[in-house]
Amino acid sequence: MKLPGNRHRHMPTRHDEVRVDTIPFRDLPLDEKLQTMAGWMRERRARQVVALDVRKVSGVTEGVLIASVQSVRQGRSLAEWFVEKVAEVGQDYLGMEGQATGNWILVDLNDVMVHVFLDQIREQFNLEGLYSRARSVDLAPDDSDQPGADLDD
Repeated sequence: MKLPGNRHRHMPTRHDEVRVDTIPFRDLPLDEKLQTMAGWMRERRARQVVALDVRKVSGVTEGVLIASVQSVRQGRSLAEWFVEKVAEVGQDYLGMEGQATGNWILVDLNDVMVHVFLDQIREQFNLEGLYSRARSVDLAPDDSDQPGADLDD
């Protein structure tokens, strides 16, 4: 096929190699997706980040990410930033609840539910206990997860 300017367009044949340089974020394996999201949370000073594979214990979602914050302001800011971050990578986003009070913010990503808690509220609701039969996803160690760690400068 001739194009203007005597340029030829290459028509693909069955012998052409199809290259896939990157996998869309939404198609990553669950563990890798949760590990990446946990890293994002830690970038914004979230503490005690826990990632769970709940596929065998929940019919609603595949993964749960739980994080603690020290203030309502930090929680709101973290949740809003997190929603922007997932939009950048093309992850599904269904909604966010709880940002008005900021004590417990839920971000629904369809296959992953993200919970951002104030410390004392997290203890009260104990989602880790609710999902005690879920598989914990290994996350890189983080100093802020140690007892007594304080992020205030």
